[in-house]
Amino acid sequence: MCYEVLLRSGRFDEHRFKKHGKTRSRDRGRDIEAWTLPRLNEPGRKWIFQCKLITSNVALSASKVNVADVIDPYAASGFGIMTSELIDSTLYDEMDAIAASRSLSLDTWDGLRLQRFLSSRKDLLRQYFPGDAS
Repeated sequence: MCYEVLLRSGRFDEHRFKKHGKTRSRDRGRDIEAWTLPRLNEPGRKWIFQCKLITSNVALSASKVNVADVIDPYAASGFGIMTSELIDSTLYDEMDAIAASRSLSLDTWDGLRLQRFLSSRKDLLRQYFPGDAS
């Protein structure tokens, strides 16, 4: 689902888009690698996204994500996190600090943002939530 959401966001080049492995595979922190669409006098930029499904009613915390370990080996200029729940303050604080020290762009998709995005895309709702989509 994260792959489809990012493809449809309009920010990324569909020809430079990779999904790494399946759920729980050894992807070394890269669930999705994507390049932004080039803009006037600006080449596309590499992004790494992590997708985190949370089945309990708790926010995604910094203890579950290590941004530096994912960004540094792949020379990405952007990092994104996608999760089915909220993101807690510790993770936002860590991501902001790392972004500031490395000139890194961030993109966060928490459960609320994903719900808003999916609400206008009924085909995705039916595909990923067949019992819930109307």
